[in-house]
Amino acid sequence: MISVIGIYIQGLMDGEYTIHETCNAEDIKEMPSEYRGTLNVNGKLRKHINRYLINAEIDVTAFFQCDLSLEEYQENIRTSLHATYLIGVSSDNVDEHNNVFAITDDTKEIALDNVIREELILTLPLKRVSPQWRDKNWQQPIQEEKNENEPLSSDTWAVLKNLQSNTLNN
Repeated sequence: MISVIGIYIQGLMDGEYTIHETCNAEDIKEMPSEYRGTLNVNGKLRKHINRYLINAEIDVTAFFQCDLSLEEYQENIRTSLHATYLIGVSSDNVDEHNNVFAITDDTKEIALDNVIREELILTLPLKRVSPQWRDKNWQQPIQEEKNENEPLSSDTWAVLKNLQSNTLNN
């Protein structure tokens, strides 16, 4: 499998290494269309015996449409990436939901495509509000409380109300 963004690990000795990887966000397979432009991964890779620990920051620009004004806006998205890669372990020790992966002794590169895509998908905001509208105080519409003793104004409901009162009287 060819990786768009990855870390070359063959021959690394135990210790800590600086990570600085860059790619085009659109080049990562199945990346959400909101992410465009340069994607940067900066952080540390630590190798300790049969374990690689990655602690890094992912930085990319996202393009959204505001839910309130429908205007287009862009926003810098930054999220953390924490992943562990274990050499030569069984599938029982792997927990992909918590970014713990297994690799083989002859692995030359740790592919980051999938884990980056998953982290960025989780970072997508559910509510997309342009920065100019975020500080506004929005009030919820006030709902009037209805008195059950007041007559209903709708003819449709009046028929049902009469039907109910007729069945109670019989």
